Amino acid sequence: QKLINADIYIQTSRTEGQPLSILEALGYGKPVIATPGTNFAQIVEREKMGWKAVLDKNDIALKMQKAYNESKEKGLETYSNNAKEFIKQNFELENITKKALDIYKSIL
Repeated sequence: QKLINADIYIQTSRTEGQPLSILEALGYGKPVIATPGTNFAQIVEREKMGWKAVLDKNDIALKMQKAYNESKEKGLETYSNNAKEFIKQNFELENITKKALDIYKSIL
C-alpha cells in the first residue's frame, strides 16, 4: 500500500543482483531514484524512468530535489508511462515468452 501511494521510489544499494523492489515500483508506474549498485541505475536513466544517483548522500539529495522540481514543473507522467511500458515489454510473461521463442527459432 505504501508503494502504491508513493510518488517516487528510492533505492540506494551497494550491491543488488535482481532489484525486485525496483521492478515492482516500475510496474506500478513509479519513477525511481537508483544508485549503480542496484544494477538498474543505468537502465532507469537511459529509459527515462527516473534518475541515477551515485552512492553519496549529497548526490542522492540532489536527485531527490531534481525529482521534486520536475514533478512540480511538468509532472511525472512521462516517467510513469515509460516505467510501465518497460516492465510490459521486458518482464510480462507473454512478451518474454515470445522473445524466447523467437531466439530459439533463430537458432534452429
